[in-house]
Amino acid sequence: MPRALLADDDMFGREICRLRLEAAGFVISVADGGLPALADARAHLPDLIVLDAHMPDMDGPDVCRALKADPATAGVPVLLLTACPPDEAEAL
Repeated sequence: MPRALLADDDMFGREICRLRLEAAGFVISVADGGLPALADARAHLPDLIVLDAHMPDMDGPDVCRALKADPATAGVPVLLLTACPPDEAEAL
């Protein structure tokens, strides 16, 4: 089964995404912030990484840049999600 790493500091958003990914056949690892997500991705090399754009310790775009700069995780697809209004999302 494919593995997905889901990083979101919001429990409700994390649960919604987890349920959808499990329904699509993924085995899920969950991180509650950017730094734990980065560590988990490097340790377990998931098939997909889903990041919340706004997390307190390290935001999604910064985690994505770090992942893409690391040869071990550079090829893992990353999906960046946000619940913020479109005008705020454009700044990401």
